[in-house]
Amino acid sequence: MRKLLVWCSLVLAAVAQSGGAARAQASKPARDASSRVALVIGNSKYVHASALSNPANDAADMAEALRSVGVEVLVGIDLDKPAMDRQIRDFSNKVGNAGAAIFFYAGHGLQVAGTNYLMPVDAQLSTAAALDFEMVRLDLVQRAMERAASANVIFLDACRDNPLSRSLARSLATRSAGEARGLARTESGVGTLISFSTQPGNVALDGSGRNSPFTTALIRQIRTSEESLNDLLIQVRREVIKETNGEQVPWEHSAMTSKFYFPRGKTARTASAPPSAETGGEAERAWTEAKASGNPAVVEAFIRSFPNTFYAALAADWLEALKSRAAVAELRPSSQSPAKDIADLRAALLAVDTPKIAKLLESGWNPNTALDAEKNTALHLLPEVCEKSPSHDPNALADLARRLVAAGARRDIANQWGDRPPQLAGARRYCGPQHPLTAFLR
Repeated sequence: MRKLLVWCSLVLAAVAQSGGAARAQASKPARDASSRVALVIGNSKYVHASALSNPANDAADMAEALRSVGVEVLVGIDLDKPAMDRQIRDFSNKVGNAGAAIFFYAGHGLQVAGTNYLMPVDAQLSTAAALDFEMVRLDLVQRAMERAASANVIFLDACRDNPLSRSLARSLATRSAGEARGLARTESGVGTLISFSTQPGNVALDGSGRNSPFTTALIRQIRTSEESLNDLLIQVRREVIKETNGEQVPWEHSAMTSKFYFPRGKTARTASAPPSAETGGEAERAWTEAKASGNPAVVEAFIRSFPNTFYAALAADWLEALKSRAAVAELRPSSQSPAKDIADLRAALLAVDTPKIAKLLESGWNPNTALDAEKNTALHLLPEVCEKSPSHDPNALADLARRLVAAGARRDIANQWGDRPPQLAGARRYCGPQHPLTAFLR
């Protein structure tokens, strides 16, 4: 009810301020040349491709860094195609009243015939037509920015190695268009700078820490550097080259017509400033996204960014719940012994008992837990279904694998025998190359 009353009050205030529909067009807000608005997206939990460790952290930390220097930020974590489209549409609407627009994307990306695509978490790329319906074209985002703002900055940490690109390449084998590594060279329009985490055609590293090498360096420079953006990116390039031993070289293309700075001191919004009505609305949207992510790092970043809002207390409670869940034993304790719990879990996996596995995942079970002395995880065990239950439902087995990957099951964990990737080797051996499970793990 309270939210409804607040919403009604805002609607009434908006109507009163507009002075009626006849004056609405005349009272259209003027562009604020000093304002900046950013869209920050990080996609980690891919359903049909390998999950990435850092993009969600990259996006949360980048959003916090940009807010600290006075940028209004829209954040999206683990977005499917409809959600990415909505965020980009909302962003383009806001850019119209801003002096500068910033777009940051971390996650899977690929190029086909010189066109760059950003990958939502639900993309499958099983056919060439999927490019048009399942992916987000970078040039569409760029055009939306360039139509509205006079200064535009695009940061792309989107060149991670993408196994689905190889599947797509097979579907393009009979066509003139081809798929290549990394992202393609992109020309920026007047007033735009595009910064890539690595050189065109190369693959960037996800990193072993909380953030990727590129995002780590970029955030540090945004927070501390008083240089122009061009000089700032030179420092980023030096840091990444040093961190990756020369394997990754950030690259940019610029057609900016003036120097661009991230402000310091009084011109930057600080966490201690009292929240305005606009900040409150931004906090509500950010809280909705942070809670839906289920990621403690994202929730912590929200609390740091909006410490004086109503939602900060809700976020603190939610963070405590997430940490408590993570602290629970990887297999939730029951009246049985741990050995019996593991035996029941193995039985559920081999029986393709999806409802039981789903309940375990909801209770906080980590699907990357080793389930035997050979260090087999849940994904390692699934191919045994083909060997032990010839009458199993192949599609149900593949769907269970998708559910495990969506819940965080990693494909790069080696068992005792060190196969890489062991799940695919087992699927080929026990299920055959045409089985749906093999196709999914490929």
